[in-house]
Amino acid sequence: TNVSRGPIMVLVDESGSMGDAETAAAKGFALSMAWLAQHQKRWCCLVGWSSANQVRELVIEPGTRSGEIMQWCLTKWNGGTSPPVEFIPELFELTGAPSGRTDVIWITDGECNPQGVEVFNKWRAEHAVKVWTIGVGCAAKSFEPFSDVVTQVRDIHTGQPVVSELLSL
Repeated sequence: TNVSRGPIMVLVDESGSMGDAETAAAKGFALSMAWLAQHQKRWCCLVGWSSANQVRELVIEPGTRSGEIMQWCLTKWNGGTSPPVEFIPELFELTGAPSGRTDVIWITDGECNPQGVEVFNKWRAEHAVKVWTIGVGCAAKSFEPFSDVVTQVRDIHTGQPVVSELLSL
């Protein structure tokens, strides 16, 4: 596997506080990243999350088309804000993600008290993971202990430097 072109995981906050416009923009961005991954022959996993144990993933392997992608986009948990930090290393292994530099992108409008930061950070170090957090209308400072980059945006669009940077991975 080309180390510079490893897996992409996009984790979208589907809590009740994420408004319809914010959720649509976040999922549109996730679709863009999935498209980018396909064209670069990269593995991709889209994850919708909300309250504890509310995690829904869609794995898209290079060269495959997923008929489930629209269902993933149309579904929303609508619970609280509890990112599945401790579950991501396990999910990565369960889905058969290849090795290589991995880009993980969290999109959220909230702060949280995440569980499993130590496990996640150990996994990050072992798998060359770069973690980006996009706080939509919030600073998302609680994501700093397990992120390389935390950026606040008013909304998600290509005029935002972090969005442009991620779309150029």
